[in-house]
Amino acid sequence: MKNDKDLFRFKQFTVSHAESAMKVGTDGVLLGAWVDYPNPRNILDVGTGSGVIALQMAQRFPAAHITGIEVDEKSAGEATGNMQRSPWAERLRCIHRDIREYARTTPGKYDLIVSNPPFFEDDLPSQNPRLSKAKHNINLRFEELFDSIDRLLHEDGMFALIVPWEKRSKIVRLAGEKNLYCHRELVIYPKASKNANRTILEFYKTGAICRKEELHIYTEQNQYTADYRNICKDFYLNF
Repeated sequence: MKNDKDLFRFKQFTVSHAESAMKVGTDGVLLGAWVDYPNPRNILDVGTGSGVIALQMAQRFPAAHITGIEVDEKSAGEATGNMQRSPWAERLRCIHRDIREYARTTPGKYDLIVSNPPFFEDDLPSQNPRLSKAKHNINLRFEELFDSIDRLLHEDGMFALIVPWEKRSKIVRLAGEKNLYCHRELVIYPKASKNANRTILEFYKTGAICRKEELHIYTEQNQYTADYRNICKDFYLNF
């Protein structure tokens, strides 16, 4: 029997994250709610963790088959259980594998690839090795991630990820080296009086002018903004 603190309940599914190295959080849910692509058939969630983004993709895109890939064995096992208990079990699967190996050996291509990747590359790693692997890219550099995306993404497919705002320029540069170009970006602010701290970027293999949008999560009175509620309204119970 799971404790309530080990479960995160959404409107159409429930996520157990007791065993996952990374818990359900704002970053992943926001990525899963905001990113958009017309009628994807095959979706890949890189670093799926507990499987929350993959489950969001299954809810949003009823014709899509979604694969989550996760290098941490316990997280992959928990994601598999979450997927099997969901209403969309027949369209979901989780693979316990390293994305670099998967990209080298998988001939298939994906219409949409999403990722909430490890990005604390300059910070002191956690003393917990599983958490360290999940949060820090000591085992997967951004260059390697983009190389894998280049191999796996369909020619007219899209790759979307969420990263710290201060990493934005580096990410765009590295993506460009693999001929991936930003078409749309969501710059995320905790509130209007704070600096941006996250950004979601959507990349395609064709060049374009990047269309920027902004989002404030909280009002100055520490209430969720109407824009944030609107983006996440299909998922959070209290929205």
